[in-house]
Amino acid sequence: MMPLLLHREKYSLVISPLKILQEEQAKHFEKLGLKAAAVNGDTYSRELQKDLDDQTLNAIFTSPEMCLEHESLRKWLQEPASGKRILGTIIDEAHCLSQWGGDFRPHYALLDKLRSILPAESPILAASATMSPSALADLCTSLHVDFDEAFVLNLGNDRPNITLSVAPIKGAKDYDSVFTHLPKPSEVHCPGDLPKTTLFTNAVKKTQILASRIRRHYPNLPKGSIEFLHAYRTPKAKRRVMRDFRKGKIRILVATEAAGMGADIPDIELIIQFGVTTSPEVSVQRFGRAGRDPSLQARAVLLYEISMFQRKKKARRKGDASAATQDNDGSDSDSGTDSEEEGEFDPANASREGIYIRDFVKEPNDGKVWGKNVNPIMRQYISTKHCRRDMLDLYFNNPPRKSPTGECCDNCTRNAASSTSPPSPVSRPTTPQNPSPTSSAHSTPSKDKNANGKRGMTRGEPKTRRKDHLKCAREALERWRLKTFMDRYSKSSLPEVAILPDQVLTSLASKRVNTVEEMLQLRPSWMLARRHGEEVLAMLRRVDEHEREEREREKEAKRTARKEATAARKAAVAATKPRKLPRSRAARRALTTMSPNVSTMSSPITPQNSGAHSTSSNPFHYHYFSTHSNPFPPATPSPSNSSNIAFNSPAPPLYSTYNAQPYLHYASMYNQTRNNSSV
Repeated sequence: MMPLLLHREKYSLVISPLKILQEEQAKHFEKLGLKAAAVNGDTYSRELQKDLDDQTLNAIFTSPEMCLEHESLRKWLQEPASGKRILGTIIDEAHCLSQWGGDFRPHYALLDKLRSILPAESPILAASATMSPSALADLCTSLHVDFDEAFVLNLGNDRPNITLSVAPIKGAKDYDSVFTHLPKPSEVHCPGDLPKTTLFTNAVKKTQILASRIRRHYPNLPKGSIEFLHAYRTPKAKRRVMRDFRKGKIRILVATEAAGMGADIPDIELIIQFGVTTSPEVSVQRFGRAGRDPSLQARAVLLYEISMFQRKKKARRKGDASAATQDNDGSDSDSGTDSEEEGEFDPANASREGIYIRDFVKEPNDGKVWGKNVNPIMRQYISTKHCRRDMLDLYFNNPPRKSPTGECCDNCTRNAASSTSPPSPVSRPTTPQNPSPTSSAHSTPSKDKNANGKRGMTRGEPKTRRKDHLKCAREALERWRLKTFMDRYSKSSLPEVAILPDQVLTSLASKRVNTVEEMLQLRPSWMLARRHGEEVLAMLRRVDEHEREEREREKEAKRTARKEATAARKAAVAATKPRKLPRSRAARRALTTMSPNVSTMSSPITPQNSGAHSTSSNPFHYHYFSTHSNPFPPATPSPSNSSNIAFNSPAPPLYSTYNAQPYLHYASMYNQTRNNSSV
């Protein structure tokens, strides 16, 4: 693709095995501004022939059959004008030369004839994700490539975000076994509750049977959420199914090899292979449809028939030999025969130089045959008790791989569980060694003390940005994208949106992430996260810090306003509320010694004779004349005790609603009278 962006007057010839793959790749090239076309029996027309004659196409996606058998296309390839414009020939899914070069697709074995049609100096690029050393040797032989002069790049085919596992089924017709790996019907209320799944089968008929069974298993779901795809469906139906599956309208797709290679759908979470495939190449190709998004943890499950590990006596007659090796459901096998498995080997201890996995797989020589005739490498892959990834690495001669992002495989999980110590008691949960930055935000005391001298609990930051905060983050990311494009990628033919797509920008702006690893888990994923992730995180932290400071300033302003409002309200209440007398006895005694405020009285206190008590030693009683509307009642001498003055009404309340000064003067005169009478 990159050479075509530099030489737009040229074209590339791409040999692709499937029509649906040809159309998908052509659309991908069109999005990048390159004129491309899928040339096959379904698309060939006069308009397409005119585009070929006008030499306007930059990429031609076709098949070996079209190049070698289609008369018009073959003549066009042999024209001098076409030979001058060709930039190179690309053989996609090159492992098909050895896998399909027999009776299935015989033209793949004749691709060497294509070299006689094309210019001798035209380069050939063969690409595949499942190229074993034996397939690479077959490729060099078929295309007459000198291996010593060729450039070979082996990047490996391990996918660290896919967990591998196998599971037995009763037989080739045990269709209900797939439900074990799907959610229960009670847990599924809408199509979105189902993980996006591709269920592969080895036969066209089984795709329709399984799709019908799954639809009955989930009766509440729309029929269109579960579909099937195989080579015999119409081109229109194929395009519709793949389009709906890519958009998420279809949640479970039951398919054959028609969807097994090259379909780039990023969000497939689960791959189920119903039945053993013919080779590890086919299995890995189908497993590779899952987890195309590196941030998505996916699973790949291989369901194998138990009959493939059962031994049967070899038929005596030659005509019965084929019957002994046909597929059966396991129940047809002799239950009394011995069950024998191949010898185990540890792939980790095998040398990678000059030794392949096929050297370890030995077929037993006991006069018996397997209940199911399958590839011995696949039988060893299923029966091994070691890491399944190690076995595939050895078969494909993969370079050292990265550590899996999730569980490696079912064997590794099982071996790790058996070798670990018993778990700690439930009553004593362990504390995580490295908690995430936000996991303890609500349970961590602050470093600063508040006004009461206490260390308050820190408040966790919200997980998402909203409103003005979100707007600021988006603007900052857009400025960063433009500046980075101008500074580092200005000479690139790609637009600035290719550096940071809009969907990724929206996700980064709305969700708070603290590390690059958390950034890699966002969906959709950002392919340049490891290169520019720290730079973007530092910029977003500055945006968050500015927003936090603004928020604190607003809180402080509101706090100050509340204090001022409270103080003003208290002052207003105090201005209208009368002063109260103190409650303590000492304060009251101190106040009784104060001099009277005569100005508050209309006349002095004067003694008067009391006719009722004229014989008393203290013949005086005191009246209190005041300008108040409710003066205290008069006091009369007690007839029983001349030394005390008794009041003919209850004592005034401790807290009077009137001015207290006249009462204090009255109390002082009363005490003085008591002292004089006692003398």
